[in-house]
Amino acid sequence: MFRGARKEELILIADELGEEITPEIRMLDLENLILDSDKYKNNKEFIDDYLDSIISDRKSKEEQARVMAESRLEFEKINLEKLKLEMELGKINLERAKLESQRDSNELQHTNPETKQTSIENFILSVRTLTLPIPKKKRGGIYFSLL
Repeated sequence: MFRGARKEELILIADELGEEITPEIRMLDLENLILDSDKYKNNKEFIDDYLDSIISDRKSKEEQARVMAESRLEFEKINLEKLKLEMELGKINLERAKLESQRDSNELQHTNPETKQTSIENFILSVRTLTLPIPKKKRGGIYFSLL
């Protein structure tokens, strides 16, 4: 008759029917108390529908809570996967930086076969070339002159 109902729900129904309930009442006694009630006998369909609505509300709330918990779990899994990928990317970037550093140090140790100068000397020569003064326009008859 009250299949799927919990004790709290039956207590709510018995309270609505005006029955006195003790906290230590057992489920079977609670069911018998409701079934023997005059109000239940007069409005059996209404009380059954009311109990069904209480049970369906509880089940829908439980389902919503379950879905929310699953959503949170899925969100946490996605965040964990994102962090793993970020760590992997960091490791790859670190390895790439190490390889570039090794390559750069190897290039600095090589000599240029054409000029027989080391890479550091080539770098210094490039800096000197780039720091030459730029010709400026003079107000006089000579338009360009080197400083």
